[in-house]
Amino acid sequence: LWDAVTGASRASYVAHNHLDEPIAALSVAFASDGTRLLAGYKNAIRAWDVSRPGRDCDVYRTLEPKRRVRGEGGGERVGQAGLVSCIATAPAKTNGLFAAGSYGEPGVGVYHEPTGEQALVLSGGHRQRGGVTHLAWSPCGNYLYTGARRDGEILCWDVRNPDVGCVYRMRRAAEDT
Repeated sequence: LWDAVTGASRASYVAHNHLDEPIAALSVAFASDGTRLLAGYKNAIRAWDVSRPGRDCDVYRTLEPKRRVRGEGGGERVGQAGLVSCIATAPAKTNGLFAAGSYGEPGVGVYHEPTGEQALVLSGGHRQRGGVTHLAWSPCGNYLYTGARRDGEILCWDVRNPDVGCVYRMRRAAEDT
């Protein structure tokens, strides 16, 4: 964390893998109240309390491990798969939600900030090509806009009615991006 005025380093928040090696975040965002730092990784989001720098953090799994039933083959994995490429926190009036975009399927998940519990997944039969790379909430917090590389559309989702799917599509030029 860098001081915006002096440019000096104020704190470091470092994630480590199962071999105790530092790993780089793919995306970062502050929680809506500014007290936590959220970072995206492969199949996980990590959250640090900004007042406690270091390696201690909460790990929110975006994809549950396969559950095996005795006598049957491997089970299905549930949740949002892939590299978490972008994170956007919702306006304060939504009571602590954040969205995470990924390169896997489904491309967008919405989570509760305090617990990291997945509230909903946005798919509704619509899919963005190339992986979700940008998210933006509407000021009212009811709509989430998603953009993907190599996709000629920005999609608008009503998070109050996730089963409806995409409610609006905006065209854009994206052949070479």
